[in-house]
Amino acid sequence: MLFSFPILRWANCFVDSDAPYLSDWSEASRVREMTRRISLRPNRELPFYCHPISLFVIVWLMMLLALACRISYDSYPEMGLPIFIFVLSFGALLAGYGIIRFLFPAETEHDDVAEYALNVPRLRKLNMLFLFVAIAIMALNLKLDGLPPAFGFFSFDTVNYLEYGRLKQLLFPLLISIAVNSSLDPSKLWKIAFSAAAFLSLVLYVTRGEILAALLQVFFVYSLTSRVNKRRLVISALFVVAGLAIVATLVGNNRTTQSSFFAVLQIRREFWDWPMIFLWVISYFSIPISNLCWIVHNFHFQSATLSFLYPALPAFWTPTDPHENVMGYSHVVDGVHTYLASYYLDLSYVGIVLINLVLGIGAACVMRRGLSRNFLTAAVFLGCLAYIFFVDNFIPLSTILQFLIQGFAQRYILSPGGRAHEAVV
Repeated sequence: MLFSFPILRWANCFVDSDAPYLSDWSEASRVREMTRRISLRPNRELPFYCHPISLFVIVWLMMLLALACRISYDSYPEMGLPIFIFVLSFGALLAGYGIIRFLFPAETEHDDVAEYALNVPRLRKLNMLFLFVAIAIMALNLKLDGLPPAFGFFSFDTVNYLEYGRLKQLLFPLLISIAVNSSLDPSKLWKIAFSAAAFLSLVLYVTRGEILAALLQVFFVYSLTSRVNKRRLVISALFVVAGLAIVATLVGNNRTTQSSFFAVLQIRREFWDWPMIFLWVISYFSIPISNLCWIVHNFHFQSATLSFLYPALPAFWTPTDPHENVMGYSHVVDGVHTYLASYYLDLSYVGIVLINLVLGIGAACVMRRGLSRNFLTAAVFLGCLAYIFFVDNFIPLSTILQFLIQGFAQRYILSPGGRAHEAVV
């Protein structure tokens, strides 16, 4: 008798279409299907690699250790200058971080918002829109420039990956945003479909940097929102780093032959028998910092310029680089010089201090707002910070557009956890 009334009441729902019990159950089920709860980590619970200051130091230490291997005949021969640049950069970063902490001493946590409600239909509609625009751009490039660079792997006649395509400053941010945002979808089918479309498109353009950026941002989003303990996250981070190294090696081996790799990067003969994955990783981290040191060693500053702002302009508006002849410097073996080269060339050591001061201020502001509370845009910032060993990803128009895209997505598809029913209306 104790259970008969609820059972009969539930059974009556099949007869009485106006039964409130079934209606309430269906509404609750609909809400569960259309929303997903995303937990947020307070700053104190974040893994160390999500803290901007720690990430900055980790990347710099990897740069210095890789340079110490002297994998190339053109590697900068002394460690004094790179260590000095690191100390100067780190000091400026801490100064910028400290300015914000001093001016605004009260620590701001986001305990008032412990989770977000993800509006799943909005997420899918937004990814559909991004994918539609991306496909339109790729169709335009197909018409104007022919097959994408990846078809060159199969002996098709294609344009070099650096020269292929228009509107890439918009295309790549859209594809990265699709890959990152699809990781939030509770449906495995939708998640796989959107992420596969995004990564396949990036592979077609043989854009190694954007593939790595997308993977990094996906992992940062996972780290900022997962309830997995810190130890497991650190172990996951090691696997992610290994996976990124494998991806970079596969793409690198397919677009650059081994003999060209040895010749262009002037790899020392004693390293030729090393596995390519080690050579790629060490060269990624060592050659840009080596190039920067050679630039500092050879460059004679005369007047201030603002060419570091040029990447923020559309490609067709970009002026001629006043430092184009830097590639003619002795021992500068590739076109990458870490995130600092353009600031040094424009403003000498003042440029190095200023950019790191700004990064420190940015890191402090991001931390104070709560990294995981703004996890989509925070992932973009952390991804740029993780890439400082290679190039400056903070200024380019593509990064600015991705910040805008993800800032809009953060507000369009997410709402504080207490408003789950509002999120699906």
